[in-house]
Amino acid sequence: MLGGVLWLVLRPLVATTWNNPTFGLTYEDYNRLMVAPLAFLLLAALGLHGRYAAQTSGGPHRALPGIVLGVALMLLGVVVEFYFAGGVNTGDWTWSLVGWTTYLLGYLSMTVGLMLFGVQAWRHGLLGRWSVLPLTMGWLGLLWLPAASFGTLPGAATQVLFGLAWVALGYHLWSSRVRERPDIGSQR
Repeated sequence: MLGGVLWLVLRPLVATTWNNPTFGLTYEDYNRLMVAPLAFLLLAALGLHGRYAAQTSGGPHRALPGIVLGVALMLLGVVVEFYFAGGVNTGDWTWSLVGWTTYLLGYLSMTVGLMLFGVQAWRHGLLGRWSVLPLTMGWLGLLWLPAASFGTLPGAATQVLFGLAWVALGYHLWSSRVRERPDIGSQR
């Protein structure tokens, strides 16, 4: 949930600060901060994998590594572009491009993985009424680049919705775990 909250706060700031620093921070500064939500989302993806990979013999477990790999590549891309290269505006352009490409490949892997997992989760009823959420997250993720091409606001809006979807998925996973363990649920 924390990764989703940080995502929905930081991604719009990244999208709107290309040429205009906001709150005294630049585009590069906000992108450096993206390490935090990506680290939490990587933990969430690993948790999702750990929870559902062995639960079925069908297809859901096949999509989960794509989600984990995708978030890991996104994190690596941010580190390369903004910590190693300094960012495209102020640093080494070649290494920034390597970082950006790594991020985009990871983003694609994550969104496709979410969509595939969502379809399988829905078919197998893994997440109950929330089963459509990963599929929706994948579509929201894929809409980001076309939406961003129409301007800052549409791109930022898709990223806010994407962050909210991560929060919802995290809440569902947390609350369903509490319901599964009576020793935890009785402490509330």
